Amino acid sequence: MGRKNYFLVLLLSFLLIFGAGGCQPEDSASQLTEADEQPVAQVVNLGPQEAARLLDEQQEIQVLDLRTPAEYYSGYLPEAQLVPLDHPYFWQIIEEYFTATPLLIYCRTGNRTGNVVEQIAQLTDYPVYHLDSGIVDWQGAGKPLFY
Repeated sequence: MGRKNYFLVLLLSFLLIFGAGGCQPEDSASQLTEADEQPVAQVVNLGPQEAARLLDEQQEIQVLDLRTPAEYYSGYLPEAQLVPLDHPYFWQIIEEYFTATPLLIYCRTGNRTGNVVEQIAQLTDYPVYHLDSGIVDWQGAGKPLFY
């Protein structure tokens, strides 16, 4: 497990045990005010070839895998950090740690991420790239997975 992944697993474990500093879990970003609902960053949907090119060219990008831990450990994109979409503190984690750089977000087929990518983009001024066909098409295109 890479250093980034180890840190993220440690952070998620800490949040589960100690309750994220008294924050109450949110089931979505539903507490945004009407003024906050204007997208700040652009969402760019990418296929596997475009995403691979982006990872090769973009130095300052964070790759987020929103799948379950079991799915993540069955293979993930280079430099991907696990932030399960069903984590009770998902929105707090995204807002705290993943809004200061461009993001590449993916799940298995793009369905789960497709439901939240616009909300994530509202939290940042940086581009949010979405592997809209998911890791299934990434793997189908012959792109590498890490374990």
